[in-house]
Amino acid sequence: MDRDGVERVRVTVSSPFRLGIFRGIPIFLHWSLAIIFVLLAWSIASGFSPEAYPDLGAGAQWLIGAITAALYIASILAHELGHAIIAQRLGVEVKRITLLVFGGIAELGSESDTARAELRIAAAGPAVSFVLAAVFLLLGLLATAVDQPVIQAPLVYLGVANLLLAVFNLIPGYPLDGGRILRAVVWQRTGSKDRANVRATQSGQIVGFAFFTIAVFLILQGQFLSGLWLLAIGWFIQGNSGLVGAQSGMNALLNEVTTHQAMDDHVQMVSSRQMIRQIVDERVLGMGERFFVVTDEGVPRGILSLTDIVRTPRERWDWVPANQAMVPWTRVVAVGPDTPLTEALQVMTERGVSQVPVVRDGRPVGVLSREMIINNLRLRAELKTGVDRATLQRQRASSPR
Repeated sequence: MDRDGVERVRVTVSSPFRLGIFRGIPIFLHWSLAIIFVLLAWSIASGFSPEAYPDLGAGAQWLIGAITAALYIASILAHELGHAIIAQRLGVEVKRITLLVFGGIAELGSESDTARAELRIAAAGPAVSFVLAAVFLLLGLLATAVDQPVIQAPLVYLGVANLLLAVFNLIPGYPLDGGRILRAVVWQRTGSKDRANVRATQSGQIVGFAFFTIAVFLILQGQFLSGLWLLAIGWFIQGNSGLVGAQSGMNALLNEVTTHQAMDDHVQMVSSRQMIRQIVDERVLGMGERFFVVTDEGVPRGILSLTDIVRTPRERWDWVPANQAMVPWTRVVAVGPDTPLTEALQVMTERGVSQVPVVRDGRPVGVLSREMIINNLRLRAELKTGVDRATLQRQRASSPR
C-alpha cells in the first residue's frame, strides 16, 4: 500500500526475501541474517572446527561451519514457529515470521485475549529450543557411541547453542520471551493488562541497561566485538520495551474513542471525468488538498491521492481524467465511523497508509489521517496532564499543614 491508502505492489532493496509459507504463515529472511550466517560459519570454521578436527583441510572446515550455521538458523526458525503454531491454535492471527540479525520475530495480527494465552504463546518458543537442545545433544552422544566424530562435534555445538538460545530468551526483559512471560504473569495476578505492560516496560529497560553496562566493561577489557554485539542487543531491548509502554499509554488515552471523534467530516470529492490538470490547479495548488474521493454522479468510484497524481506523467495531465489515475473503490483501505481509533491506527499501520476514507453503508462520510490521530492524542494528553496537575494542587491545598 502507498502512504495515501492505495494498494500497490512494491519491491524495494531493503525488502526481506520470502522463503516460503508454512501453515499459511509467510516466512521471510531479512538481509541482515547474512551477517549472523557469515559470523557463525567463520567462527566455527576458524575456531571450533579446527580444534575438533585438526586434520581436516580449510575447505572441509568451512563446509562444516556453513552447514552448522544453516542448522542454527533453522533452529531459530523452529523457535519462532513454536510461537506461531500455538498462537494459531489459540485463535491469534500470525501475519508473518521474519528472521533477522537479532534472531526472529513472529508478527501477530492481534494481542492475546487472556493472560493464559499470552503465557502459552510466549513460552512455546523457548520450549522448542529446549527440545532441540536435547535432541542435538542426544544425537551427539549417539554419534560418539557409533564412532562418528565428524558429526559429533557439530551436533554438540548445536545442542549447546539451542540451550543458550532458550536460556537467553527467558531473560525477563521485554521484548524477549521472558519479558512476555513476566507480562503474562503480572496480568494474571493483577487482572490489569496496562499494569502488566508497565512492568514489562520496566523489565526491558533494566535488562537493556544491564547489557549496556556489560558491553562497556567488555569494550574496556579489549573485547570489542563481544562488547559491540551486547551493546546492539541492549539497544534493541530498550528500544522495543519502550514501545510497549508507549502503546499502553496511547491505548489508555484513546480508550473508547472512535474514528468519528477524530476524523474530518469534509470529504473532498472530484468528478471521475475531471482532468488531472484542473484538479492540480484548482484543488491541490489552489486549496492545498491532496486526497480525493472520485465520484460518478454521486457514487464513489475510487480514490485519487497526490501520489497517484505524481505518478501520472505531467505532460498527460491535460487529457487524463481522474478515473484513469485513481485506485478503484474495491481496493481502497477504509474504516467505519464507529471503529475504535486504536483499531483504525492499527489498520493504517499494517497496510502502510497515512490516511483513509471513513465509510458508512458504502459511502464516504469523512477522512482520517495519522496526523488527525496524533493531534487527538496530543489534545487528550494535554487535557489529562492539566486535570491531573489541578487535582494534585487541590489535594495539596486541602491537606492539613
